[in-house]
Amino acid sequence: MEKIGVAVIGSGSWGRNHARVYNQLPSASLKAVVDTQEDVAKNVARQYGVKWYTDPKMAFENLDIDAVSICTPTITHYELAKQAIEHGKHVLVEKPMTNTVKEAKDLIQLSKKHDIKLTVGFVERFNSAIKEALKRASDGEIGDVILAHTRRLSCRPIRIGDVGVIKDLAIHDIDIINQLFHDDAIVVFASAGSIAHSFEDFANIQIG
Repeated sequence: MEKIGVAVIGSGSWGRNHARVYNQLPSASLKAVVDTQEDVAKNVARQYGVKWYTDPKMAFENLDIDAVSICTPTITHYELAKQAIEHGKHVLVEKPMTNTVKEAKDLIQLSKKHDIKLTVGFVERFNSAIKEALKRASDGEIGDVILAHTRRLSCRPIRIGDVGVIKDLAIHDIDIINQLFHDDAIVVFASAGSIAHSFEDFANIQIG
């Protein structure tokens, strides 16, 4: 089986996870890593014996690369994914997919135009506990589901930079609930605030 050549754009903590997994997958071949900080890119590249770049364009123009993972701050997702698609690269972009709904829709249309696969990294969709819970609900093992309650409790997030906890974390819970009920929300009530960040670091959301 021919391996898919992959580059990881953004070599921070989550980007390093992508690089590690691609290096382990029998169907993938990690070709390069990219980071705006040269020392970060070099260190990750040295670990896996691959090329490193500080300019994503170098990865997009590399003919050995078939697909890219975009693991950069959310506000950069749209432009990076757009460039990758226009260079003919398949794209896995970390959630949140983009900073706005319009940007997300634009990328979907662009990927269709160029016949490119575009997907979003929702890791909880592959959580075995979540998958089992959804299966049991779908099979009717727990009766008719009329209410779902999720909670995420931890120390204050330290890595909030360009999005708050709603886009960064609650997006997982909302996605799971959407899968559970297979229905669109009619009304949403939410309150959120910030204790120690410029973006919200706590939120209470009700979806009906």
